[in-house]
Amino acid sequence: DGGQDVRLTTADGVTIAATYWPGPAGDRGCVVMVHQLSSTRAEWAPFVARLRGRAHLMTIDLRGHGQSTAGPDGALSWKDFTTDDWAAADQDVTAATAWLSDHGADGDRCVLVGASIGSSVVLRWAASHGHVPGVALLSPGLGYRGLDTTAAAKAYPGLALVVRSEERGAEDAATFLERTWGDRVVMRVVPGTSHGVRTANDDPGVIDAVVDLVDRALQAR
Repeated sequence: DGGQDVRLTTADGVTIAATYWPGPAGDRGCVVMVHQLSSTRAEWAPFVARLRGRAHLMTIDLRGHGQSTAGPDGALSWKDFTTDDWAAADQDVTAATAWLSDHGADGDRCVLVGASIGSSVVLRWAASHGHVPGVALLSPGLGYRGLDTTAAAKAYPGLALVVRSEERGAEDAATFLERTWGDRVVMRVVPGTSHGVRTANDDPGVIDAVVDLVDRALQAR
């Protein structure tokens, strides 16, 4: 099932490409997945295959990536983004959750899954929207592209999964998050130096861990 391709419009006028898979009839649980730098929503295919049918599911192309390159003043490319441009990507998540709310889901309580810069975007969004029950972060950082996540981590009250490899710098961010969240976070270390969704290539259990986090968070919401 390839899902339903949809187009979203953010508050600042960016067109966001997304794909949607419906959840079980009558179930309002939802999951939004945000990819890593220089990638697209297609990277989530192995995760979608496992999550499909558990909840309303949406993957998005972040602004400046994939099919999300139309802005109010012309074409967008992540290669030209400033820190402020990256910070504005929280509006991409807002557009996704709003669409889900309009289509039978409880968008304010979606579980958020992100890889690399996508993990920064979803964590910052979760911290400023207090009802997010769970976040799954693959290769999270504390300052990717200037996006600080330390304050967001301290503010975020829900469940979490952190997946990291042995790549340079990965341990520092993961250690900070583990200390901040304590028993609310599950840590998974993948051998090697893979990054983001590629950690699942080296450790298929990464997908299992994401599914488990989603299930636990949806039950807790």
